[in-house]
Amino acid sequence: MPFKASPEDKAKEMKGELSSYVAFHKDSLAQADPATIEKAAIPVEKIRAPILLVSGTDDQTWPAGEFCAAIMARLKKAGFSYEVKHIVTANRGGISGGTPQADARGGYRSWAETMAFLHRHLDRLETDLVVEDGTPLRWLTLIQP
Repeated sequence: MPFKASPEDKAKEMKGELSSYVAFHKDSLAQADPATIEKAAIPVEKIRAPILLVSGTDDQTWPAGEFCAAIMARLKKAGFSYEVKHIVTANRGGISGGTPQADARGGYRSWAETMAFLHRHLDRLETDLVVEDGTPLRWLTLIQP
């Protein structure tokens, strides 16, 4: 999909003056035909494991919340049978955006919820793989062939 920035935007980026990339993503999606968007989409419906999504409401890199909502809708439409959780942290960016206080609060919350999610789903696995040095490695098959 086209991701177009003007020469002026590129100059701002090089100087560290470009505050957000969200408009580029939204413009790209608005200009692309639906078939192209569908072809570019990750086939999340084929995942065979619980899914955890994390987004901040002030992410300035991409529209993370909207992308997570689209993933949630696709999974619901497909009748996805595993747990899907979307952690939304208010006023938090991702790579960019947000305030230091909101990033700290959101980071703490998302870390705590991520750890709980991983423990809930990984601690119950019974199948271990062993790597060459004898270290057990938990595993699951995430994508259907």
